[in-house]
Amino acid sequence: ILAKSIFDGVKLGIEKEKLKWIFGAIALSGGKRPTHAIGVAAQGIATVVSEPKFPSCEFLTPGKSFRVCLRHASLKGKDDAMSDFRGASIRFADSDQEDSPLDIIMSTGRPAVLSNVQTIYDALESYRSGNVKEFYLNNPVRFASNIDGLRRAPNSYYDQRYYSETIMGLKAFDSVERYVRFRLVPADGSLETGLLSKDEQRKAWEQERLQTETRPKEYLTEEFKARISRGPVKYKLQLTLHEVRSDDPPNILDIGRYWDENAHSWLDVADVTLTTILSPQASEALRFNVGNLPSSIYLLQARGTQHSNCIAHIRKEVYQRTQTIRLSRKANIKPDHVATYRIRVETGERLRAGTDANISVSLTGTRGKTEKLFLSSWSNDLEAGHKDEYTLQAMDVGEILMIHLHNDGAYSWHKHPHWFVNRITVTSSEQKDPFEFPCFRWVVSDMTLFIGKAVLPFQDQPEAGHVFIVDYKELRGIKRGGKDSNYKSHYAAEPICLFYVKNSGDLVPIAIQLFQEPSENNPIWTPGDTHYDWLLAKMWFRNADHQVHQMGTHLTKTHLLMEAFAVASWRQLPSIHPIFQLLFPHLRSVMAINTIGRNELIAKGGICDKTLSIGGGGHIQLLEKTYKNFKFEMLSLPGMDDGLLMWNAISDFLQEFVAIFYASDEDVIKDHELQSFVKDIHENGFPKRDQLVHLLTCIVFGCSCQHAAVNYAQMEFTGFVPNVPPVMRLPPPTRKNEVTLKTIMDTLPSHYQTGWHVATVYTLTRMAENERFIGDYSQSSLTGKEVENAVSRFQSSLQRISDAIKERNRSLEFPYPWLLPERVPNSVAI
Repeated sequence: ILAKSIFDGVKLGIEKEKLKWIFGAIALSGGKRPTHAIGVAAQGIATVVSEPKFPSCEFLTPGKSFRVCLRHASLKGKDDAMSDFRGASIRFADSDQEDSPLDIIMSTGRPAVLSNVQTIYDALESYRSGNVKEFYLNNPVRFASNIDGLRRAPNSYYDQRYYSETIMGLKAFDSVERYVRFRLVPADGSLETGLLSKDEQRKAWEQERLQTETRPKEYLTEEFKARISRGPVKYKLQLTLHEVRSDDPPNILDIGRYWDENAHSWLDVADVTLTTILSPQASEALRFNVGNLPSSIYLLQARGTQHSNCIAHIRKEVYQRTQTIRLSRKANIKPDHVATYRIRVETGERLRAGTDANISVSLTGTRGKTEKLFLSSWSNDLEAGHKDEYTLQAMDVGEILMIHLHNDGAYSWHKHPHWFVNRITVTSSEQKDPFEFPCFRWVVSDMTLFIGKAVLPFQDQPEAGHVFIVDYKELRGIKRGGKDSNYKSHYAAEPICLFYVKNSGDLVPIAIQLFQEPSENNPIWTPGDTHYDWLLAKMWFRNADHQVHQMGTHLTKTHLLMEAFAVASWRQLPSIHPIFQLLFPHLRSVMAINTIGRNELIAKGGICDKTLSIGGGGHIQLLEKTYKNFKFEMLSLPGMDDGLLMWNAISDFLQEFVAIFYASDEDVIKDHELQSFVKDIHENGFPKRDQLVHLLTCIVFGCSCQHAAVNYAQMEFTGFVPNVPPVMRLPPPTRKNEVTLKTIMDTLPSHYQTGWHVATVYTLTRMAENERFIGDYSQSSLTGKEVENAVSRFQSSLQRISDAIKERNRSLEFPYPWLLPERVPNSVAI
């Protein structure tokens, strides 16, 4: 809705400036919020409902959880027992974060009292003169709005219904234009208290506490703290929508009127669970602004000073001005119970472990959470190998459960700002024992540490089998920049990823660093980041994994390595040799398929150039690096579960087979053709039967089971491109809180690249109609009763493995069929 004329826009701008000065002066004089100055805040989690009834949009993803802070306060704040408006403001960020992706400011009462610029001036004048009665009676709609929102001495902040004072636009995926309002209600449906009686409504301007009221002035704050101390406090955040129509009434956007709830039902948005009271200082430092909105929710444009939409735009700028002023004043607010904390910090000894950045810490315990406590001294502290100690006073949070570290990255323009922390120990004057928080990590920006008795120190986690590290350092120095049909560059990261094994047995990623060296532009991404930040970080890791999988795990370690054995067998072993006859079904097709691969896949202009981030030359570099770092021992790591079953079955069969033709180690040594075969690959021959069995097991397993495992599952795992993007078209992110759905879509492969990729993996996962599977030696030249018996026992062993895998798969949410013997081809045939 645009301004009627340029003069309306200019007038609105002038009124904004005037109101910014007025409210700025109030904030400057008291160092507090101009309204809702005395309040109580808590921190917790908001989880979007799993099956929303509202249209899908970018920010409110089903099941997504956000850290949130919620602050309750009364408008005048002088006395909780008087008749007043009660407020609830929620920000989708915790108290340690300055920026929030979404703030919703709400108040009791369905219609808003301030509906245009004039009503703001009228309200200010009424409170200055004390003539509230005239302010109410001059306008019947205004009078009704005040009655609807005023609450006299309610039992609790919790049992109220809070309504957003702004009508906003909602940008859903279906592109239908809609208006949206929010409200917050108690999850247990508690009855609303404090509603004005009929007599009180007739004299709504009489707002002082009743003479019979005995509760203290801040009883609502104390009741809310007590409620949190007994357990989590739960609300429901809801919204109501209006689909824009050409015949909408003129007052549909009037915030002084509420929509008909029969036509505009309230829909659940998120379950809000508050668990931790914030200290008065942390509560005072919270910033809320109606302008903090995601791209899918937006402020409607204002027509002029008399239009309701102008209120949101005025509030946005007034809040920015007053927040800057009051936070610079730092009002002297003290908690009820104070503790003295001695914080001992141990910086790591490694190179550049120290920092010159500003470091702060907040403490969370059984009774609440402190504000940011800054660690600083006149000495040159937080240097590598140093143990520094700080004594600070703050709210007594009880038993300390976790701490939050913040590194502001200051001085990064001339010194290394990152900080490697070994551990932090906190001693409270109100607690008997110290609290130790192991870290052993770089703190680049923000990090939360948990009490040592609750989790293992990070350095002990890998040894204890809880944490696994995947490091794709082999991608360092590998050329990027293959070109697609539109001649756009390709990108790849070289990530390090930490995985954690949960008690359920699930392996989950917990941290991703996209490049090898920590820096200001290389943050550590965690599940605590925004939904799209973490999603894109995981996509970058999967993209890197795909490059290494295709060129290293798949092509080099199955196709090309097995080709070396195929060439040696054809060179050195006659066709009547038993080892040649044994290996023939496994090696028969590898050279042919590799010839096709060299011409179609990895050649210049081939499929790799189209479907890999490192195509266009980098894929050859990675192949060469993988082969250079290869050691023969790598072939004898079969993996777990199904792979180990197959490895043992193959090894047992080959042990029996070799014993038929080689009675002793001396027979192996004297077989000059066999020794020439081995020497073709390896400098020295094998002197023992066990070594021959091991070599043959590596070849048979590599051609059959290993190739089946790394190749035939590709369509299921990589056919849906966002799960494993083969190509990335934008550079990796360097800052948090900037990724949107559009960023992700622009980064993922184009339709052209996706088409080539899906067609390629589809082809690679097909099997020939006449395919022969492991254990099938019907086309081999092997003969003799002993050999036939050994093959028969091998086939029986494979059948038992097949039965065991099928039985196991019945109980799995995601069955693993790729090493079922009847699905494992004998050779590398595709």
